[in-house]
Amino acid sequence: MMRREENLRPAVLVATLAAAVLGFALRLWQLRQGRDENGLWLGGSASVLALLALCVIAIVVFWLLSRRAAPRAAYDGNFAPGMASGVGYLAGGVLLTVGGLSAAAMQVGFGRAIGLAALLPAVQLVWHGLCRARGRVPGLLAGCVVVAWLVARIIGDFKSWSTDPAVLDYCFQLFGLLCAMLGLFHASGFSADRGKRRITLFWSMTGVFFCAISLADGGLTACLTYGGLAAALLQNAICLTMPGDGDAESADNDVLNSGDVDLA
Repeated sequence: MMRREENLRPAVLVATLAAAVLGFALRLWQLRQGRDENGLWLGGSASVLALLALCVIAIVVFWLLSRRAAPRAAYDGNFAPGMASGVGYLAGGVLLTVGGLSAAAMQVGFGRAIGLAALLPAVQLVWHGLCRARGRVPGLLAGCVVVAWLVARIIGDFKSWSTDPAVLDYCFQLFGLLCAMLGLFHASGFSADRGKRRITLFWSMTGVFFCAISLADGGLTACLTYGGLAAALLQNAICLTMPGDGDAESADNDVLNSGDVDLA
């Protein structure tokens, strides 16, 4: 098992950050060069095809890297106590707080409500980060707060997206929110020592990638939100690739306890 995970952390970091930076750059190029004079997307545009190709390649690479991670369900086996395990969540909470206040100030109606509601998951992320820094296990239900908010955020955003016939206008933002929701949902399972390391790692890497692409779409509130989510997800990806003592024994126990070999 240890040989299987050799150099997993640098491989995950390089693949995730490289894909994120390249995706951000290609999205900027797409927004500037991928439309015709009427503002419609050019299906055969090099910028559009390049970004779609990158998405396919990145997802395949993320999946292959996640399969190299041995099953390790226990919280202590994945999240070492110390600030290094919580700084991403702390940064994510701060960014989400500022983004929520910005949305509440600039929007009305449901958008303002979602902005104010963002303070709840922001507090949860900060609390989660502090728990990791202090070596405490955060509560299982607390991890569901940000997931519930993301569901509400997706519903609210989709009301405006559904009136836009150009899917390329919003698809990367939708993927970013969905991947973040799945990544943070699976990450909460570690609080009960029932975490699924591989699938959590996959959704964390994919979430960072699509959130980075979404940053190119601009807007202060959106950038703060996607930046905060990316920070928390990247923190999880780093922690989940932490070398652990007794990985082989932990993996055997996880498989026996969970009965789920493929997605553990």
